Amino acid sequence: MADTNDTRRIDSAIEHAARHATSGSPSEARLGEILEDLLRILGADYGLIGRICGASDNVVETVALRGSGINDAKITYELAGTPCDNVTQQGICIYPSGVADQFPLDVMLKNLSIESYAGIPLCDVQGKVVGLLVVLRKHEMEDTAFVRSLLRIYAKRASQEFVRLQDAARSQITRFAMDRVGDEIFIVDQDARIVDTNQTACERLGYSRDELLRLTVADVDPLFPADVWPEHFRQVCERGSMRFETVHRTKSGIDYPVEVVVSHVPIDGIDRVCGVARDISERVRSRLEREKLEHELRHSQKLEAVGTLAGGIAHDFNNVLTAILGHTSAARRDLSDQRAVAEALDTIERVARQGEGIARSLLTFAHKSPPQRQVLNLATLVPETMRMLRRLIPASIRLIEDCPFDEAVPVLADLSQLQQVLMNLTLNARDAMPDGGVIRVSLHVEDGRAVLRVADTGCGMDEQTRGRIFEPFFSTKVRGDGTGLGLAIVHGIVSNHDGQITVDSTKGKGACFTVTLDLSPDEVETQRDVDAAAVTALPPTGVRPTILVAEDNDFVREVIVSTLKSSGYDAIGAKDGRDTLRVFDERGEGIDLAVLDLDMPGATGTECLEAIHSIRPDLPALILSGSDHLAVDAGSNYDAPTLTKPFQMSDLVQRVASVLDESKQGAVKV
Repeated sequence: MADTNDTRRIDSAIEHAARHATSGSPSEARLGEILEDLLRILGADYGLIGRICGASDNVVETVALRGSGINDAKITYELAGTPCDNVTQQGICIYPSGVADQFPLDVMLKNLSIESYAGIPLCDVQGKVVGLLVVLRKHEMEDTAFVRSLLRIYAKRASQEFVRLQDAARSQITRFAMDRVGDEIFIVDQDARIVDTNQTACERLGYSRDELLRLTVADVDPLFPADVWPEHFRQVCERGSMRFETVHRTKSGIDYPVEVVVSHVPIDGIDRVCGVARDISERVRSRLEREKLEHELRHSQKLEAVGTLAGGIAHDFNNVLTAILGHTSAARRDLSDQRAVAEALDTIERVARQGEGIARSLLTFAHKSPPQRQVLNLATLVPETMRMLRRLIPASIRLIEDCPFDEAVPVLADLSQLQQVLMNLTLNARDAMPDGGVIRVSLHVEDGRAVLRVADTGCGMDEQTRGRIFEPFFSTKVRGDGTGLGLAIVHGIVSNHDGQITVDSTKGKGACFTVTLDLSPDEVETQRDVDAAAVTALPPTGVRPTILVAEDNDFVREVIVSTLKSSGYDAIGAKDGRDTLRVFDERGEGIDLAVLDLDMPGATGTECLEAIHSIRPDLPALILSGSDHLAVDAGSNYDAPTLTKPFQMSDLVQRVASVLDESKQGAVKV
């Protein structure tokens, strides 16, 4: 009969515990209800549910406390010397009588006149003890087996509620921290849906929280294709975290740059991705301003270098002009000797080509534009640049070139910037040897990379100077003799080309700068884009197309007009922009091609072309320019072929024929 009564009492206890089944929001009040129910069934005088805390988990802080005169009181006590300490270490502990005498250090037992004690640990899902459930009586505790069974039933329910309460507290702290952090935070599921976010994200993007939770990653990040999310999600889960830069788009359609760190975060056993996005608008703005400043500094130094080169360039041009004038006089003197005249003219042409090379090198070096990378041959670039720099090296310094290559050494680089690197390193070596010495410039291929070295026998540098040599505005020269930017600019250029620059130097024993660049798998690009075999230089018999030639230099205009006429064309010259527009106004319908110099007074070549195309949009044109860069820019902007000065008259005739032929074929297709 006793077993039957115990069973009924236990069933009744289970029914009472079930009334407190997990539902709604967790609260300390719910734990208090569970405790009250247990005390009523056991007829106990006092009870508590407490959490384990303290630096060494040696303190109990009550979450729920029930009993006469102490309801809802909050107390904290140390475990040492109390029966609760045994509970945390041994599990269920029941002391049916004399508990205050067994634990004389437990003041609460004595003050409340407690005779019996029963306690059970509360554990989290991992089995770790996180709290206690304790009942106390002023009288002896009978039927300890029933008490033990009842404690287990209510402890299971209390543990669930206790863990929920702790999770809710942690979630509240997390939410508080998330909403006050200055970065956007997103929790994203495997389908790219945003399942949680913070207040910063809402404010920055202009959405309410509910609106954001209806969006996906692609709605916030316009650069992120929705179809790549599954692979991205997999990679984040495998790697643990990733960092990248992208843009976020606000509700009003404004884009701004962000740096994003994404991490794999399992939540309740489900894989999630947590993304933390930081607005880097200021960083990007500073980066662009720094790049602009670096570009301006490089150009400023190039202009300074152009001034330095002017003396040597003038000397070279004087040689060219002397040779041209001399051979012109010889040709006039020997007009009766056709062979001598031909030889003189051939020499004049070769010397003019030499002058063209000098002018092209100077224009390329001084050009101010964003870097234009192309495949360059270092085996020719280095010797050509050194020839330009030789005039700047005094006779007391011996300049040695070691570039033993019959084949190309191709690198993907900006021509003028590489020239600037070589010039800065060479002039830096020169300045290190005021009393003379040796500069050795060498080019080799090592381990599949191009290695350029500039070594000198100058004063060298100590370890401290070596460590700062690439810092902006750091200079070992006397104030006024240098800006301290030369080597900093070199370092920036090499780094922007994904290369490395190092220096090896000892005080009093010279220095060696080594620049290493990746070889390009592509072939070296050529400057010429005319395929003479693909065009016919002369127009068909009986047909004389009319060509308008706009050129402000009288000598150039006269030779172009003369050449075109002798090649079977009718050519009309115009001396400037206004004259060009006047001629076209008078004879526009009869003109088949406009050859326009880019830089003319009155109206530029492009302004003339715009005016002509406003009347005859189908009229083909050929743009002439003294600069490769300007010609390319104008040609791409106005969809017109270009020819860069100086050029051979044969090249001009071939290009004219090509443009007319292409125009005719286009008209036939239409």
